Amino acid sequence: MTSSTSQSQWDFGELFRPDETRNVLTVSELTTSIKQTLEENLGNVWVTGEISNFRQQPSGHAYFSLKDQSTQVACVLFRGTRVGQRELINDGQKVVLEGELTVYEPRGQYQLIVRSIESQGVGALQIQFEKL
Repeated sequence: MTSSTSQSQWDFGELFRPDETRNVLTVSELTTSIKQTLEENLGNVWVTGEISNFRQQPSGHAYFSLKDQSTQVACVLFRGTRVGQRELINDGQKVVLEGELTVYEPRGQYQLIVRSIESQGVGALQIQFEKL
C-alpha cells in the first residue's frame, strides 16, 4: 500500500475541522430552530386519521395519537378548547382535525394542538382490528 493510498483511506477531514469553522448548536438551539421552521412553514393544518391511545387527564386536557396505516402524530386537546360532543371522542374514530403544528421543546417532539374536530365515523383501522 502506498503512502498516498493509506493517507486518503484514513482521511477524516471533516471530523477534525477546527471548532471555529463549524456551526455547532446545543440541543435546545436545534430544537428551537426546528420549532420555528415548522411553525412558520406549516402552522395551522387540517389532518385526517384515526384516534388512538386517547387519554383524558384529570386536568381536563386530552392526549391522543392520530394515525393512518403507516404513521402517527401526537395530538393535544386542551381543556379550554371548545369542540362539539367531546365525550364522543374515542379510540378508533375517524376524524378530520384542525390545529396548530408545534414542537414540544422539552422532548423535541412535534405535535398537533387541536382546535376543532369533525367526526367521520368508525375508522377502517378500527374495523380491521375488530375483525381479528
